[in-house]
Amino acid sequence: MTIWGASGAAKHDCATRWSEASHLTEGDLTEKGSGPPLPIRMKGKTVSNPAFKFDHIHIISENPRASADWYVEMFGATIAADKVARGAPQIFVDLGGMTILVRGRRPGETPVPARPIRSYGDFSSHNAWGTDHFGFLYQGDLAAFCDKLRAKGATFGVELKKGVNGSLLCYVAAPDGVSVELMQC
Repeated sequence: MTIWGASGAAKHDCATRWSEASHLTEGDLTEKGSGPPLPIRMKGKTVSNPAFKFDHIHIISENPRASADWYVEMFGATIAADKVARGAPQIFVDLGGMTILVRGRRPGETPVPARPIRSYGDFSSHNAWGTDHFGFLYQGDLAAFCDKLRAKGATFGVELKKGVNGSLLCYVAAPDGVSVELMQC
């Protein structure tokens, strides 16, 4: 949900965004029928195709155990499962109800390093096609949380700054060339 501040700038109503994204029940779905999925209303928000639900982010890691442990140490994530699939370790990390699947190199693969994120004045980018970053909304004092991350050894591809909508945000440099955006709400 977007709200407009006194200055005319769009501001993000994070509390609404958090509440809309959790605790959905069948009663939240107001349009029913047969045939292809139609847009539905969920607590006042239209969903484009209810047949889809986000499942996971998949990261290929040179050292999957160290990478998974980094998400646990830095963000308080938990390891939900630790398996081997197709000849490679595959670790399921739960963070904020989202799955980050971290897996190692499979036989025959030769992954290349990702480009680091960098600042381009008023925006940030890996300057490459494909996924640029993934992001989390952070409820709390993001500046204080960043200080805690820094004390644990985290580095930032982009330091704490105000985003387009006025919210504080930063990009944490995660293992394997991954960038994680944190946005205060």
